[in-house]
Amino acid sequence: MLRLPLALLLLSCALLVPLSRQDAQAQETTRGTETGLPLPRWAALDGLPTRARVGPGRRYAVEWEYHRKGLPVQIIDEFEHWRRVVDWQGSEGWVHSSLLKGQARFQVVAAAAGLAANPSALAESAHFAELGEGVIGDLLSCTQDKAVCEVRLEDSIHGTVRGWVQAENLYGGFPPE
Repeated sequence: MLRLPLALLLLSCALLVPLSRQDAQAQETTRGTETGLPLPRWAALDGLPTRARVGPGRRYAVEWEYHRKGLPVQIIDEFEHWRRVVDWQGSEGWVHSSLLKGQARFQVVAAAAGLAANPSALAESAHFAELGEGVIGDLLSCTQDKAVCEVRLEDSIHGTVRGWVQAENLYGGFPPE
C-alpha cells in the first residue's frame, strides 16, 4: 500500500493540463510566505516514512503516513519549516520541509498508461510497454501543448527505461527553477 488509509478519489494530472492565461497570471502572483517560491508547486517525498500531520508542527496528530520515496505531491501552503501538501488522491497534510525534494516526478493514476519510444509512436498506439497504476518515476519533459510527457523509471529487470506517455494518465509536474 502506498499510504494508510487509502482514499477512493483519484485525481487526473493537475498542472500538466494547459492553464488559461488568467490562471497562469494568478499562479505567478501567489508566493510562499517562507520561501517566496510559487504556490502551488511540485515536490517529491524524500524521507521514509513521511508523516503528514493535521497541522504545521510535531504537536499535531499524524493523519497519513507515506511509504514511497519519490512520490509526487503539490505544495499548497507554507508555515515556517512546514509545507502543506496535496497527494494524487486530493488528501492534504503538513509535512516537514526536510522530507521534501524539489524534483520533477510523476505517478501513473490511470489503470494503465502506454509507454512509447517517441510522441508520434504514442499517437499511433505503438507502445513498447504498459505502466500500471501507481508506477512512479522521473518526469523529463513535456511537449509544448503538455499533452505528452517524456518519463524515466527504474525497473529491476530492465534497468533504466525511458519513453513517452499521455499526460492525462499522470499526476505530477515540474518544480520551479
